Amino acid sequence: MKQSGKLKLNRLGKVEPEKREIFLYLSFFVIFLSCNLQNNKGQTDAGKETVHESSKEAVRDTNGIEDIAVFSGYEKYDNNLSTVADKIEFIQLSNEPPINDFLIYDVQVEENYIFLSDLYNIRQYDLQGNYIKNIGGRGMGPEEFIQLNPPLQLDRENKLIYAVDVERRRMPVYRYDGSFACAISLEKNAKSVALIDSTTIVIRQNMSERELPECPLIRFMNYEGEITKVYPSHLYPYSGEKINLGSMESFLWEVRGQLHYLEYGSDTVYQIVADSIIPVYRLTGKLKLKPYEFFSYEIGNRLNILAYILRPNSAIFESDCYMIFRLGNQRERLFMIYSKETKSFHRTYHKDAPVFHSRFRFGGDTKMMDYFIDDTVSGLHFNPQYQSMEKAIALIPATEVREKRDDILRFIASHPSDEGARLKAIVEAMDEFDNPVVMMVTFK
Repeated sequence: MKQSGKLKLNRLGKVEPEKREIFLYLSFFVIFLSCNLQNNKGQTDAGKETVHESSKEAVRDTNGIEDIAVFSGYEKYDNNLSTVADKIEFIQLSNEPPINDFLIYDVQVEENYIFLSDLYNIRQYDLQGNYIKNIGGRGMGPEEFIQLNPPLQLDRENKLIYAVDVERRRMPVYRYDGSFACAISLEKNAKSVALIDSTTIVIRQNMSERELPECPLIRFMNYEGEITKVYPSHLYPYSGEKINLGSMESFLWEVRGQLHYLEYGSDTVYQIVADSIIPVYRLTGKLKLKPYEFFSYEIGNRLNILAYILRPNSAIFESDCYMIFRLGNQRERLFMIYSKETKSFHRTYHKDAPVFHSRFRFGGDTKMMDYFIDDTVSGLHFNPQYQSMEKAIALIPATEVREKRDDILRFIASHPSDEGARLKAIVEAMDEFDNPVVMMVTFK
């Protein structure tokens, strides 16, 4: 069972493209304040956290794992999506109900459906983008949830959807037909989970755990809600000045049905096998952050792995041929692409990339270069913020499609393809108040 600051809004409440980055950082600021308040409020309880001593495991010897020098200043630039993409797909979402694409925190796909989730909704669509129904609903009833935490988890074999209700500390489970199946209890800090198999769930380390006296690297739980194994962190707890809390969850991604895991601030990528973790890669490079820099904004040109707020699967993408890392520092945000075959790197660099001007201490003027150019089908920018079934996924706002309409149609005319013909029909019929287009890319 594998898995995979003043806003300009249109009349449907969607964020205009030029304000999206400002909204992102303001969202981070709000979450930063709320987490500080919550952590201070719960400081007494934090010392009482129980780590299961009997189940602690020593991480396997790291001899022989592959070093990947991702934190280096490579200047081989290639922005073309065709370099890394094997397949590109576009799906127009139906307009009812209207959605705010910026507030969609996860997109999951399977052979017949697309599922979109925000904090309060799970929406189901077919693969033509037709809306089918909302699954579950807000409330305190046995089949309801209060607030969801991404990502969704799909058991595709048994056609089940696992959500995480952070307020009620449980995972409500729904069938694809919308009916309620069961609920699994979660402990307080279990906020981001992944299904491993029919007996095991993994819990990622999150930022609220990095100050605990015995911070876990990763935890394994059974379907009765019992913690069965804990791997301790050798990096945390962190007790320094808390300027920047770092990634909300540690990084987890899937390739060929295999889950990989990286603790935020650590340098070792682990493969998850049953309830064990096996080191497979070590991330290195002269621009890697020092331990005392993990939670600081004053990092100069050193590089850090980044994820978007409430999009826990937006930092690292992997395929048979490539590993793609979203990196950043005070000056720029970019994708670094590692070729498994040639052991070489290239990165995205856009001379005229948009610049985020921060009023807070979020890195100053940052060039937002973490996107590819679709040079095969559409000419659009591609900045994936979700992943599912080994597809990297982005939502392209209707306002962006309308703004670039003529450019897109000219590109399609000069680069004819079956997918381009489908996209042309979408673009020609699209209104600026329509719901977004789902863009899915399968990497080589």
